[in-house]
Amino acid sequence: MKQYYSVEEYRIYEADGRSLALIDGWAVNEDGSFPVLALQINGEDRDLRMVRMPQEEIAAKYSLPSSAIMCGFRLISLFDGKAESLSLYGDDQVLLEADSKKISTNTLHSGIVYYVDHMYADDEGSGSVSGWAFSIDGSPLSFDVTDENGVSRHPKCRTYPRIDFPSVSGEQNRAGFQLNFSTGGNENIIIYTDKYKEVLRYSAKAAQRMDDSGFSRMVKKVNDSSLQRLKRYYKQHGLIQTFRKVINTARGIDAYHQWFLLHKTGEKELKRQRET
Repeated sequence: MKQYYSVEEYRIYEADGRSLALIDGWAVNEDGSFPVLALQINGEDRDLRMVRMPQEEIAAKYSLPSSAIMCGFRLISLFDGKAESLSLYGDDQVLLEADSKKISTNTLHSGIVYYVDHMYADDEGSGSVSGWAFSIDGSPLSFDVTDENGVSRHPKCRTYPRIDFPSVSGEQNRAGFQLNFSTGGNENIIIYTDKYKEVLRYSAKAAQRMDDSGFSRMVKKVNDSSLQRLKRYYKQHGLIQTFRKVINTARGIDAYHQWFLLHKTGEKELKRQRET
């Protein structure tokens, strides 16, 4: 049976001899059914946890039955040691194969997995950050927000379930978080977790630019919680058209730079994503 699929991003997180594989993509058979996914790491079958997500554009693109809409997936798998090889199968189809060289370019030495959906700042010194985060050992996370001098801004933190993310421990997934705080007039704020230290640096100026820019509005419309939605957008419409939209509506192309910089791990990651 013919199968359509795309693995759009995969990551390996390593810390303290423990690893987590995170894979985003979509897969569907021509009859609209979802294939059975199987994951092998270092030649061994691995348990995986998965959530399925709607991908309306895929069903429409290939004229598939309505059952094909739920063909998106996000899966995680916890394992001991280091990944030297990785294979993802959908029924009998190989969806992804990676050797140690490819895996190393997609490995982060971090015990916390996180993504920032939204940042906000206003002229009165109020700021907020929201997204999802969890530790690969399954232990709960707590957050603190400080200025550059290490003085706490005493954030109000709310955690909540994220239906777009599999549970690590099998219990109710409360990976979603929202932090509200006062910047106290500080331009740069640092967000920490209790166990894995610095998570990201928050710039009030960059947050305002992201919140106000046409690029940010486009991201929210196309990509409400995942960078992969945006990747699919420019796969369908083309890179030139996508950036023309950004340039015509955003305050400046630096909004693109800041958005990627704050969502991932710095200049090296930004360069890799641009090349990708």
